[in-house]
Amino acid sequence: MDSPSPASPPFDQPSADIVLRSSDGVDFHVHSQILAQASPFFATMFSLPQPLKRSACSPASDIPAGANAQRGTDAQLEVDARSGTDAQDASPPSAPSPAPLLVSDPAPVIDVSEDSVTLDMLLRILYPIPKSTLDDPASIVTTIKAAQKYEMEWPAQFLSQQLSDIIRTPRVAVQAWAAACRAGLEDVARQAALALRVSELQQREGIEATAAGTPAALACVQELGKMEGISGGDYFRLKRFLRAEQARVDDGSLKLLTPLPADVWSVGQMPIPAMPFTTDTPFPDVVCRSAPHEERVAVYPAHLSVLSSHCPALKQHLAERSRSDPEPSQLQLNFDTDPLTLRTLLNLCYGNDVLPLCNADMIARVILAAEKSAFQMIAFRAHEYWERVARSKPLSAYLAAAAHGLPSKAQAAAKLAIRRNCAADCYDEELERTSALAYHRLLQYNDSCRQLMQDSVVAAANRLSDCDITVQVRSKSTVLNTTGVRDALQRPDVLGSRLLYGMELRRALRKTLSNALNEKIGVLGWEGELCNFIDAAFDILVDLPDRIGKDTDLLKLDFE
Repeated sequence: MDSPSPASPPFDQPSADIVLRSSDGVDFHVHSQILAQASPFFATMFSLPQPLKRSACSPASDIPAGANAQRGTDAQLEVDARSGTDAQDASPPSAPSPAPLLVSDPAPVIDVSEDSVTLDMLLRILYPIPKSTLDDPASIVTTIKAAQKYEMEWPAQFLSQQLSDIIRTPRVAVQAWAAACRAGLEDVARQAALALRVSELQQREGIEATAAGTPAALACVQELGKMEGISGGDYFRLKRFLRAEQARVDDGSLKLLTPLPADVWSVGQMPIPAMPFTTDTPFPDVVCRSAPHEERVAVYPAHLSVLSSHCPALKQHLAERSRSDPEPSQLQLNFDTDPLTLRTLLNLCYGNDVLPLCNADMIARVILAAEKSAFQMIAFRAHEYWERVARSKPLSAYLAAAAHGLPSKAQAAAKLAIRRNCAADCYDEELERTSALAYHRLLQYNDSCRQLMQDSVVAAANRLSDCDITVQVRSKSTVLNTTGVRDALQRPDVLGSRLLYGMELRRALRKTLSNALNEKIGVLGWEGELCNFIDAAFDILVDLPDRIGKDTDLLKLDFE
């Protein structure tokens, strides 16, 4: 291990009596009185009985015998020299008192979990020295968390005020929100979200002015990159907060880092049961070991005859092993998966139908474990379970597939979630286990599908001829202006706020056309411009929905 490095001034003073060692190995020499005044946490720590330390003036019994003897000899010679007599004639002098032996006791070291950047920022606030400019929201947030941890009330208030001063722009505000999500600071996340809400409302006003639909994905999170340490649930709650009615924001009911009780109850997700694995069949001849999980390794006795029936590779290995070793010892199989997944896998091998049909996360884990261990029959069954949960809960299936690196299943589930209109505004508990980036990509996919539909309707509407058509009904004539029909189809609200497919899309287009054409007008002629107009309108009504469905199937989710 590398030796600790000293901190920069003023945290290298020899007068300091405490050393705070950061997580990255930097020693901060600080004064306990300053820490105790600023932090009840440290004040209580320093008030506890401390181990006895050696005094700076040690008693004679603490001085090594060799040192006493040497000091006595020197003192004797000094007396003889001053008296001018020979040492043999002089009276034996009294034994000299031992001089104090100075011992330099090192200051006690306290290891802390904060890194040197966070610790330096926090200590500089405590010390009576000039303060540097604080402009990095991520550093400020982590320092706020440290101040709250050590019960430093004033530094936490000071840093919160500094944060308020710099999160006036969306770029800084979203960085502060991201840091708050990683640090688990609800009040800081709310402070950043309120600043983001101002810009969000301004953007929505601009969108309404241009008659464009509100995107499902948040543009402000683009610069956060991969959004490490932020869950899909955090993203969902931020989006809901930014687009909620002002009354819900004011009453404080919307949380940013924890799901609301209404969200959890509305999902109805089946909890994963304990699912123990035991077998009554005697004489187990193989030991199945899980990968370490929370510093524990699970071991389950099983039977090779049962496991090999589900794993052709294991069956072949046993045949080769029996030929080379007629009396083989007990075999041990190591599985690269956690104990819960291994128990579920073994239960399925023994015919215990314990896989929860509604839990996409568990099914995804079993698929990965079965395929990695070449348990082909179990993998096949797990895929069947997956198809069921994907049809019933496509959003949950997408999130689980994205979290476990199953891109083909994530793509298929995302398509179903888009068609069911549950991708953009629905909550699922899998959001808490899935990265914000995976959820952001789903919302971008939703927006791409919506934009493709809108562009297709507009392109088809542009085929309508721009003309005035005279229509005669019951000896009365009227003029039909086709521009009004085209403009009606080009409005973004034709598709509404939901993505429409098939019959729903046909009904929406039929309603738009009938409103624009006025159902009371009867068409008497089918030649010339009117014929071309009706042909184009019929194409919108019949062929366009199918083309949109095929085109959206070609869109792919971005996993890069």
